[in-house]
Amino acid sequence: MLKTIKNKNLLWNHIQKPTRKDWDFIEKTIKIPTTIMLEMTETIQQPRIEQFANNLYININIPLFNRLKQTTEVGDLHLVITPNSLTTIIFKPNLPIKSIFHHLEKSERFRNEIMTGDSGAFFVNFLTELTNLSFDKIKHINENIDWVKETIFEDIDDNNVREISKIKLDILMFQRILKPQKNILETMLQERYSQINSPKKISLLHQLIRTNIKVWNSIESAQEIIESLEVTNNSIVSFKLNNTMRFLAAVSLITFTMSVTLGIFALMPQSTFGLLHDIIKFWLALFSLFFIAILSFWFFRKKRWF
Repeated sequence: MLKTIKNKNLLWNHIQKPTRKDWDFIEKTIKIPTTIMLEMTETIQQPRIEQFANNLYININIPLFNRLKQTTEVGDLHLVITPNSLTTIIFKPNLPIKSIFHHLEKSERFRNEIMTGDSGAFFVNFLTELTNLSFDKIKHINENIDWVKETIFEDIDDNNVREISKIKLDILMFQRILKPQKNILETMLQERYSQINSPKKISLLHQLIRTNIKVWNSIESAQEIIESLEVTNNSIVSFKLNNTMRFLAAVSLITFTMSVTLGIFALMPQSTFGLLHDIIKFWLALFSLFFIAILSFWFFRKKRWF
């Protein structure tokens, strides 16, 4: 479905889930080569940048948050920069782009800030705004890290392990997305494509790269924290497990000594086993078993074995 925003001489054509009519528009109006159009429809797409005629085609990945699965996923974004328009093509719902589009529709001031200059400057401004929205997702990751930090010293259960694994997966997905994006930005800076070759646009591109680096540094910081928390959580789990094992071992030794004592009495001939005929001696033997248990318990506590 095609939606368009116009500001002065600039156009933003946003296409979500292209139909046959949209593909005809892309082919006739933007005149994208057939090879690129075929690549767009592939399931596995690698970030790339390619110039054709006076246009520039860019394919990058952006982080998308799946609310149902509560995880970060890879979202493909295709951009075509022509002399007077920016065309974006996506194949599944993309909340960050939807948010920018809605903001541009409603706010004239925002339109004048973002859709300024030519299509090259608009592209860099648009990508900067899209990159800034990544901080909202990083904020969500940091909130999850804070939850783990607050609960890690409480009773250990599967929730901590599950939450740490989920956070690490989110961070890995962010890194998987941001690294190729960083390479694309560096390529644009080095190659000096005709759409991004003026001093003003180069300055905007430098600003975009700095924003990308800030996002990367925030993700690396979150990764260091969650890895430290994971080590701490594993240490606490190991400590509690060792305490449990020591307690079970002590109980086993106490019951073992009692079993050995009973076994000795059981080996004696029944005819000569006077305890069966004297109730006082029976209770004396029973008291001896409890005494041995208490003595063993005291010994283990003194040795700090549990």
